[in-house]
Amino acid sequence: MIADYHNNGFLPVRGLVDHVTAGRLRQQLDELLTVLSPTHPYWQKDIVPLSVLSPRRNPGIEAASLAAVPFIIGNLPVLLPGIFSAAIGEPVKTLATTLLGSNNIEFNFANVTRKPAHIGPNMAWHRDHPNQYICPRNADDFLRILIALDPVTPANGALQVIPGSHRNNEGDCKLMSQTDELVSLAMEPGDAIALHPSTCHGGPENRSDVDRNLVIVQISRAGVEYDYNEAELYTGVNMDAIRHAQTRRPGV
Repeated sequence: MIADYHNNGFLPVRGLVDHVTAGRLRQQLDELLTVLSPTHPYWQKDIVPLSVLSPRRNPGIEAASLAAVPFIIGNLPVLLPGIFSAAIGEPVKTLATTLLGSNNIEFNFANVTRKPAHIGPNMAWHRDHPNQYICPRNADDFLRILIALDPVTPANGALQVIPGSHRNNEGDCKLMSQTDELVSLAMEPGDAIALHPSTCHGGPENRSDVDRNLVIVQISRAGVEYDYNEAELYTGVNMDAIRHAQTRRPGV
């Protein structure tokens, strides 16, 4: 498992979250989506609507029609506490410690990133290191774990990766995607993908009848230096300490 991650720059993990729990988390997301709108008290600070994306990300879709459709949902401890608990849970922690080679790790951020049915955007070819949100200086010091809340197929915008591209940091991901081997990563609810931040990845639009919702978690080795750090509530906090804090919160 460790060798596959380091050789390929990604690792699919089946059933990281059990199917029953994944269904419950998807229901929690549905309940939030029924009340989310631009008038919601957390909208301005914690929601990124589809309408802010470049038209190139969503060809054929009128941006004005997407102003009330969430693309990224942040502040999971408040808005989606069950999903946040899964994002910092023992299976995620164990996977991260194994692949990062350290038992001393810390949470960076988590969100739900959406490709709604019929109007889901594409993802341009890129790497997650560097990024201008929460970015440890050394790419080998962190990773992202993507957890599916829906069945994911090429038709509804499955993640595509270029195996081994994390070893070629100077390569242009878009150019490499035209010549190198691409892998499309299908998932079932509860499946996960661990992604090295230097791995080139992208994905097509979702014009299918099936939503594609992913929980995205970024985790780093403890004590890293950051080039960018738009710190969230628990950024830089040990994951066990976060779980302890969450269990002490009333109503969670």
